[in-house]
Amino acid sequence: MGTAKRLPVSFLLMLLGIICLSLALHYWLSDRNAVMRALFTVQAPIARLSAKCSEGAPDWLGEMTSHGIVRLKALSTQVAFVDEQGKLSHCETGWKSTMLLSEMVDQDTRFRYGSLTKPITAAKVLDLVKEEKLTLQSALDDLFSMPEGTGSVGDVTVGQLLSHRSGIRGQIFVNNMTPVCPYALSDLISSGNVGSVGDFQYSNLGYCILGEVIAVATGRSYRSAVESSYYLSERNIGYVQYDEAVDEVERDFRFNDFYGRNLKGRFDYDAISSTAGMSGSASAYALLLRDLIKGAAPDFFYSGDCDSSVFKKCYGYAFYEYSPVSEKAYQIKEGYLPGASGVAVINENREIFVWLGNSDTDNAAAGQNMKGFLAELAKTRF
Repeated sequence: MGTAKRLPVSFLLMLLGIICLSLALHYWLSDRNAVMRALFTVQAPIARLSAKCSEGAPDWLGEMTSHGIVRLKALSTQVAFVDEQGKLSHCETGWKSTMLLSEMVDQDTRFRYGSLTKPITAAKVLDLVKEEKLTLQSALDDLFSMPEGTGSVGDVTVGQLLSHRSGIRGQIFVNNMTPVCPYALSDLISSGNVGSVGDFQYSNLGYCILGEVIAVATGRSYRSAVESSYYLSERNIGYVQYDEAVDEVERDFRFNDFYGRNLKGRFDYDAISSTAGMSGSASAYALLLRDLIKGAAPDFFYSGDCDSSVFKKCYGYAFYEYSPVSEKAYQIKEGYLPGASGVAVINENREIFVWLGNSDTDNAAAGQNMKGFLAELAKTRF
């Protein structure tokens, strides 16, 4: 009998390569996010090695960049810290677009603030209260000159909207549709309905309405009103659109099961201006907060009888109070948009910490990763 010929090693290696390439292509086409999530464990150490901090930044600030990558699942990040004396320190990780092949994130790179926009809106409302142009008890039917008997929405007050206790139902984050606010606000006030007034129910729609309250009280658009008060453009804080601006970091959708590169969120970005429409750097936001809390505190923060050890229970006019450990109480605001996340934290000394990332926090709604991140922050001197 003849001896069987062995296949050349080079052929076997080529065959193995084709099989591996075919499997990789199959998984890439069938579930790109699953592949990207798997790659995250490889990319995360590289992102951590890319970290750079300003001169004199406290060591713990650099440590929080690592916790942000690992716990909040973002490769491109910024952190900023303003101490009691008003001194700013900052750190950055990652790249503006493709890892290793694009410019690195720097102090001025803009990230999407998401709901970190809301404290800016709240600050402007509280300024108007101080100027006696409206009150926290002002009702919508009075502010918008609606006829009597307009319904339950017309009885909603400014204070209820600020603290997410208005009970107003509705959405503004609607894809390829015109939201009711601000385009049909009179219809909402006259015919809309509310749920349980006084009970906390987070409402993006409520903060859109507050944007229109600001417009009515000042006689100018929301964007113009907050610009004139806080000089946002001078701080390089702007407004987002569907695609990233040239100075914005590219968003990472790998931990989002709905949105992605082909569907980034086709919202009406003018409509969400006052609830989640801004973008800027962590440093710019921290310095803006420093200026805002000088005028707005203590109304800005929660003050009441509430168990602050429970996550997201004690909500004030802009922030919620949370105690990751018994000896520390933080004022916190989180911000999310598809492919972007952030958090601002203020401690009892009115020091400010801001983290921004270019990815959705994995399972953000459950809050476990954010709780873990805040627990790490509580271990520092902050």
